[in-house]
Parts: sequence; structure tokens; C-alpha cells
Amino acid sequence: MITVQARAGRSLALEIYGAPNGTPVMWFHGIPSSRVGARVLHEQALSRDVALIVPDRPGYGRSDPDPQRRVTDWPNDVRTIADALQLERFSLLGVSGGFQYVLATALAIPERIHRAGIISAMGPLRAPGALVGIDRRMRLLYELGVRQPRVARLWFSSIGRSDPQRVVRRQLRLLDTTDRDILSHPLQTSARVDDLREASHQDTLASQLEGQMYVEHWDFEPADLKTPFHLWQGELDRTHPPAMGRYLADSIPCSTLHWRPGVGGLFYLNDFGSVLDDLLTGPV
Repeated sequence: MITVQARAGRSLALEIYGAPNGTPVMWFHGIPSSRVGARVLHEQALSRDVALIVPDRPGYGRSDPDPQRRVTDWPNDVRTIADALQLERFSLLGVSGGFQYVLATALAIPERIHRAGIISAMGPLRAPGALVGIDRRMRLLYELGVRQPRVARLWFSSIGRSDPQRVVRRQLRLLDTTDRDILSHPLQTSARVDDLREASHQDTLASQLEGQMYVEHWDFEPADLKTPFHLWQGELDRTHPPAMGRYLADSIPCSTLHWRPGVGGLFYLNDFGSVLDDLLTGPV
């Protein structure tokens, strides 16, 4: 683990997977998650000579909390991390709820960003039709959360307080068969359990805060982005609806949608190398 000092004396914790001196790609985890969730991507990052830099956002894992933060504060921490690692330019990649943070960073410091992208994105939940195709139970929770943001806080709080193994069992019931097969592999199950446990190492406040910020009105829109952007969307994803992927591809001016037929949202756990190929050698 590497620790970086941020503003107001806060510490930010991060891991570097893959090749330490390779092409820098900063990975933004989902909600809830932590830096250890990306350990399963180490070998695939190494095979592409990529340094996968994975910070805990404030309050997760071993990063100090920042209870008053907004999504738009995160690029300041990213700049601090990049400066500490002596990175002039680097790429951004995130998954699921990490989309807000990839977008905010690409908007705030475009001069530092080489390429950017998101896997299995959860974009603005208020977007018309963007939740079509999602699991019915998840859709009801999201729609209720949009109307009552406190519901989102309670939901993520319950995830953080629950036994991680139980959370994973509940998640498996929501998934398509292809995703279920991936997550039920003992190595992936163990990694996800460890990730959830580390995410709530301090408490559940970080995931509560981020859950609420996700369902509230965003301070920026996907259409604001001018940086070339890559999106990966699995056709069979039941927790990150394909309609959302298409909405974001239509909304972001310079976007490339990498449509993945016959797979769900967790395809990247077994196929991360091809994602890195798309991001780093595909069209800009």
C-alpha cells in the first residue's frame, strides 16, 4: 500500500497493480468498493505493461474520510496522487459507480488525461429510459432513491453493515448466468468478499454519501465532456442496463461504445486485457 498526503492533512491510500513502471492507468472503483478490488486484474495489467493505479476514495479502505466532499472535489485528489507519482499524463478507467469520478476528473483536468473510459457504467439515473432492461428489483430501488435520496443512503449503509459473503450471495441472485459464472468462481468470490470488507474498514459513511450523491442532481453532465471517451457495455448486463450504455454513448460527444454481445457487466474480470487494448491502442 502507498500513502499520499492530500489537502487538509488527509491521507489517500492506493495500490499499484500490473507493471509498476508501465503505462499509467488510474482505476476508479465502484460503490461500495476499494483499492483491493482490482487485485484480480494484476496479471492482465502486467501482460499489457500497464501500471494500474487504484486509490481508495475518501472514507473507503485506508483513505481518510472527507464528509463534506462533493464529486467535483475528487479531481484535486487525483492531481495530488499524480503529482506524488510524478505522472505528467495518465489515462482514466473506472467501473459502474466510478463513472461520476472519471467524468468529473476528465472535465476538471483534461490537460493531464491521455485517454478515459468506463466499464458497465451507471450514469445519471434521471436520464429518460436509461434504466430499461435492469433487474426489476434494482430498478425499483434506483427509482425510489431518485425520489427519496435518503433511501440510497440506507441501502448502501445496509450493504456495508452486512456480512460480505451474504452481500455476494444476494448479488449473485441478481446476475445473468454469464456474470454469475464469473463471480461464483472461488477466486473471484474471495476477492469480492475481501473488497467489500475493506471498503467498510472504517464505517459505511463513504458508501452512504456516494450513494446519495449518485441519485441527486449532478453538477455536470456527460454532454459537457470534450475528451475522447470509451465505454464498454455487456449485452446481458442486468445490473448496469444496456440502455444506459447507449444513452451515454449518444450523450458524450467524442465517445466510442465497445458493445460486448453475449456477456454481462463483469466480463472485464476475465477479459481486462482487451479493455486495455481498446483504451490504449484503439481510436481516440
